[in-house]
This record gives sequence, structure tokens and C-alpha cells, in this order.
Amino acid sequence: HPSLTFINNLLHSKSTYFYKWWGEKNSTLSSKWGDSNRLAYSCLVPSVCILALLVGLCFVINPMVGSAGNSVHAWDWSSAEGNSNTNDDSIKFSINSESSGSINAKVGETAYSNHTVSINLANAKGYALGISYTNDSTGLVNKDTVSTSGAENSVISGANNTTGTNMADNTWGYSWNSNINADNTTMVYKTVPSKNNIATLAESTNLANNTLDMTGKLAFAVKFGEKAVAGHYTTNVLLSLAVQPGEVVKTLSSITNMQEMTSTICNASTENETKQLKDTRDNKLYWVTKLKDGNCWMTQNLAYNGGGTSRGTNCSGWQDTNTVAQYCSPGHTDGDHASRGNYYSWPAAMNGNTSATGQVQGICPNGWHLPTSNTTAKGSFGGLTTAYGAGNNSAGSTIMRGSPMYFQYSGYAYSGGILNVGSVGWYWSSTPNGSDNAYRLLLNSSFADPSSNGNRYYGFSVRCLVKTNSDDFWEPASFTL
Repeated sequence: HPSLTFINNLLHSKSTYFYKWWGEKNSTLSSKWGDSNRLAYSCLVPSVCILALLVGLCFVINPMVGSAGNSVHAWDWSSAEGNSNTNDDSIKFSINSESSGSINAKVGETAYSNHTVSINLANAKGYALGISYTNDSTGLVNKDTVSTSGAENSVISGANNTTGTNMADNTWGYSWNSNINADNTTMVYKTVPSKNNIATLAESTNLANNTLDMTGKLAFAVKFGEKAVAGHYTTNVLLSLAVQPGEVVKTLSSITNMQEMTSTICNASTENETKQLKDTRDNKLYWVTKLKDGNCWMTQNLAYNGGGTSRGTNCSGWQDTNTVAQYCSPGHTDGDHASRGNYYSWPAAMNGNTSATGQVQGICPNGWHLPTSNTTAKGSFGGLTTAYGAGNNSAGSTIMRGSPMYFQYSGYAYSGGILNVGSVGWYWSSTPNGSDNAYRLLLNSSFADPSSNGNRYYGFSVRCLVKTNSDDFWEPASFTL
């Protein structure tokens, strides 16, 4: 009987994206997340992305008959690329062979080919690593026509769950272990399944911190019997990685428009995170910052022309009537914290909704609302001054007018025109006080009062905010600077 030698090489192409067909025809991995259609469109939609490496596995056996002169020498495929990564920095997938060339084995002995698979994922909720034959492969097949007298078996069947030590003649298979130093002889080798029945090597549907840094050992084993036909045995194996992305968490820095802001975005943002956002109603730009009270505030005065009757740029025609919704527009400069913005009567600041209380949108953009007052609750002027230690004194006023809040001494408007610019600032809240008054923030050289009171007809400035969606908000009594 001839002495047989085989040479195997694990080859793989550059990473290739497989789209619709893989998810539709193979529900084994996709069903792990309860929806076979989620994988069907893979990288065409952001819900799930599939990455697959096309692996070529060839075993070559070389009969040594009589003398070296009668040898049919095996050849080595040496074009393996070592590893492969996607162009997506959030998905890194590579496979590296332990050997760079041939692996020899004698008849009746099990030979092994070891490979290290590395997966690095970022912002991924889950993953599944699978193995199967490719569409054009169903087994380890002899591609040569060489035969030797007495040889009978050229079919290399599946290993069918046996250890390397106990592998039957003329069988081959794969094994996976999370320990890259696992013993080949005690690893259990399985039959490679068809492409429509992908076998799972490793998986998780709840990755800690939405990340994965994993290496594992992928081993192939073959054992040729004495009557195996000499030749070049080849097949193709598909190693597939299905990734379920984690939720893409937006922050203030990642949005462009005021109307994109949500409590979730504000909650995910960091303190002092700042972005200039556009109000899509008129395309004016405003600085927005997540402040120390945990909420996201405009750090410029609102200059939207609306909420009532326009009184021009100098507030001529202003009526000292508490029920009139009116505003005037002295000017606005995009990106300038010192812009005075518009002056609004309280009915205009409330956008005519003077019977509302609490979190009122008023003249603010969609998703935003006016602060409350006469309280230290979340989203109030009192809560903001408390967070910064801006007590009812001159130092408090200085704090409020400095970075990062930039409140202005923008003065006020009434029937006599615009007064006290540069010395006093008033800002409307949504909190009424009786039928004729409403609460406001008052700043001057002597104090910062978050619960000042004034007639509704005055034209004051407006700042809008978005609260975080967390109820775990600090209590002023226990807040420490």
C-alpha cells in the first residue's frame, strides 16, 4: 500500500459583502434575532450587516509508489493573503494560518490545519459567526485523474463529531474553540454543512458595551485511509460573520438642526458639549450647549419672527396691554452670543397659548420649550442658577453672563421703546403669576433673580431648552460644585 502525503492550504479572498441571497436562503443565523428578513438586505440598510470571507481549502495527497521516480508530486497553493479586514472601522474580521506552506501526514494519521480567527466589533449589539460549504462546494473532492493500483476510495466524507484522535479513515471536518491553544487531538471535528444550513461557531445577542474583541481557533483535520485515490482534493468553505449593529446614539455634536434635538440626544451628550444649530423655520443659527443642570440650552437669545404682531426693529407701536401678542426684531447675528435677539411679550413668547402651564413649547422650535420659573425643578431658571451656584447676588449675574451660558443684558421693550440695553436682562419663563403677570429671570449688576415677576406686556428675551429624558436628576439640596 502506498504511503500518502497531503498538503493543505487555507486560502481566502479579500472580504466580500454578500447581500440579499445569503439572508434569504439561510435563516439559521438570522433567526437568532427573530427575523429572517433582517439579514436579507444586509449592507443595504443599517439594521444588520453581513460580512463573509470566501475560504478555499485544499488537501493534496501524494502517492510515493516504489521509488521517487514514480512519484506524483503534490503542489502547494501559496497565494493565501494572511488576513482580511473590511473598510468599516467598526468591523474587523481576519483569519491567519498557523503554517505558511505544506502540512504532511502519513496514511492512518490525522493531520491538522490551524487558523486563528479574530473579530473586533464596535457599536454592535450581537453577532453570529458561521461556517458552511459555499454554493459550488459539497465536499472534499479529488480534482485529479491520477489513480494507483488497489486504490478504491476518493470520497472523503464528514468527520461527524469525532475527536482528532478517533477520526475514521477518509474523513475530514472542522472544529472551533475559543481557546487558540486548544489541543487538536481532543477537539471535536464536525461535518461541514451545506450553504443553506450554516453552522454557528460563536454568537452573542447581548454584547457588553456593544463591543467584541475575540480570537478563536478554527482547525481542520483530515485522515486518509490506505485505499484513498491519490490526487488533489479541494473544496471551498464559507466563513460568515453576521453583525447586528447597536443603536447609533446621536449627541448634540452629531446633529445640524434645532428640530433634530430630542431629550435622548441631550441625555447622551456630555456637559459643555456645544454645537451651532440651525432653526429650520428661518435658517438662523444659534449656539446650543449642554449645561451643568443636565439640560441642553440655547446660549443665544431667540430671534424667530413670530408669535404675534411685529413691531418692526425699534418696537414702535408697542402696546402696554397684557393680552397682546407682539414682538420686535432689533437684529440677529448668526453665531454671536451677544446678539440681543427678539423681544417678545409673554403672550407672544407663549405663542398665544397663555392658558398652558409647565413644559410649553411657545415660540421655541419643535422639540424645545420655555424654561419654568419660581421653582428649582428640572428645566427651570431656578434649577439652572442653583447648578452653577449663581445666587441672588452680583456674582451670580456675572456667572450667568459668562461662559458657557452667555445670558445678555439685552434690556426690554415697551411702549416707550427699547430700554436698559447693557445694564439689565429679562428672560420669560412659561410660568404665569395671576392673570396679568408671569415669572422671569432677571439679571443686573446687583443680582440674578430666577423668580422675578413682571407684567405680561413687557418685551423680554427668550431662551429655549431641551430636558434630558432621565429622571435621575440631581436635587438642589444635595448638589455640590
